[in-house]
Amino acid sequence: MIRVLMDCVCCLLFVLSAVAAERGTEVPADTLAPGREWSGLPIFGWDEATGFVGGGMVTLILPDSAGWTDTWQLVGIATTRNQQTIGIDPDLSFQQDRLRLTGELDWDRWEEDYSLPGNDSPDSLLELQATGPGLELILTRAFLRGHFVGVGWKAEWKSLREELPGFRGGRLSGPGLVFTRDSRDRAIYPTSGWYFQAENWHFSESVGSTFDYRELSADLRRYQSLGSDRVLAWQLAWARQWGAPGFRHRLSLADELRAYGDNRFTDLQRLSGRAELRWPLFWKLGLSLFAGAGQVIGEEVLALNQLRHSAGVGFRYRLGKEHRLNLALDIAVGRDDMQLAFSLGEAF
Repeated sequence: MIRVLMDCVCCLLFVLSAVAAERGTEVPADTLAPGREWSGLPIFGWDEATGFVGGGMVTLILPDSAGWTDTWQLVGIATTRNQQTIGIDPDLSFQQDRLRLTGELDWDRWEEDYSLPGNDSPDSLLELQATGPGLELILTRAFLRGHFVGVGWKAEWKSLREELPGFRGGRLSGPGLVFTRDSRDRAIYPTSGWYFQAENWHFSESVGSTFDYRELSADLRRYQSLGSDRVLAWQLAWARQWGAPGFRHRLSLADELRAYGDNRFTDLQRLSGRAELRWPLFWKLGLSLFAGAGQVIGEEVLALNQLRHSAGVGFRYRLGKEHRLNLALDIAVGRDDMQLAFSLGEAF
């Protein structure tokens, strides 16, 4: 009964957030240059682990001279149980889209649930609060039209309120190589084209990291227009770690499948696939249907008969006028689990 009531509250918050966000985007026409838009989203609610939650998210869209869109996203959240998170995520292009810079800069004091690694881990093992800053920066340069290659750096400094055997804070630091192939028609709500990105990261003590491991990943996406802004999108993703990553840095199935909570299923390997049908309904409202499957394992060989599944429906409220930036509420169901999630923009 409590879960049903909380689900109803989440749906009500979606409606209230959409109304508040719509009012927040009423900016005078002469305030921003043509093509520029911003959207504000209030964040409020209650959870047993955090207490009352309040904050907001702001997204600024800045079209460049090459027709691409630069975005800045800022978020700030605080709870009544002394938990906070602030962050800024830039996605920028320069020199007629020959250079691209993406990043994540954040500072957190937040308590999260963690489980043992594996595809069949228990619902929750323990709660730990991590505190400290983190960053990820990737700079790529085009060498052919739509093809980019570049370098990146990931770093974070997190301390734990309580340290247990096998669970410790520390520093993460390491360089990466990135290759991207991007033929999408636009970055926000793409309706056609391909996207592929491969990353190779190496973290070691020689560059100041407490954890010593290597991570390789590949991400392939396809967007197919069905007319009138209706889109069929699918994604295949794979990642693999070698060495000894920290328990907070293991690959999580929640990053790819919306039915499972953060840190619920984690391990050294992850394979997933998902598809989504998106279409506008009327006025500013839209709908999406999605389904996917995946698994995480350790050193074993991936087994298709041990896949975990995720499916659901998403509701969309369009915030942008020129750009289709959506406020999203997704309801996803998996094996013995269900999640409701708010977000700005699409899952992939």
